[in-house]
Amino acid sequence: RGSGGKFAGRLDHLPPENVQEVERLVQEVTTERQQNAYEANRLMGTQVGYGQVVQLLHVKSNKYLTVRPKEVADQESDCQKVVVQEGGSHEAWWTVEPRYKIQHTGEPVRYLDSISIASDKLQGQRLRCSLMPTQDPALEPGRDQEGWGHAPKSLSLHEVNAKPEKTTWKF
Repeated sequence: RGSGGKFAGRLDHLPPENVQEVERLVQEVTTERQQNAYEANRLMGTQVGYGQVVQLLHVKSNKYLTVRPKEVADQESDCQKVVVQEGGSHEAWWTVEPRYKIQHTGEPVRYLDSISIASDKLQGQRLRCSLMPTQDPALEPGRDQEGWGHAPKSLSLHEVNAKPEKTTWKF
């Protein structure tokens, strides 16, 4: 029963057709991750346009900015939680929108343009920065973050979350 592959011994309690289904799904996930990596490398350094769907990668951690549809933000209870997590998913897809009507879908985003970043998963939810500084002790300025160096003591850290209001980001 089951294959001698990645799940050897762990799926023995399932009927053979379920084991085959799990293995098929795992193969699909592996293939999709490979395709995503290929696509990310192919598009690296290309110009971003208004209306384009992107995934925002945190370079140091190699994790994607992801909205959590069923979780409330830590700082502001009227906002959706946004986290960085491994692997891209539908929750990590963001649409670059023009902030003002002088830019249009399809035009390239230029240096110093004001943009809005909308969740592709949660219609109407846009990426924003909390007005209140975070009180998370794990993010205390000056504390070492997994070898990422020390933040200056004067730095004020704010939560990034999602809310149905247009917020301006400078590109």
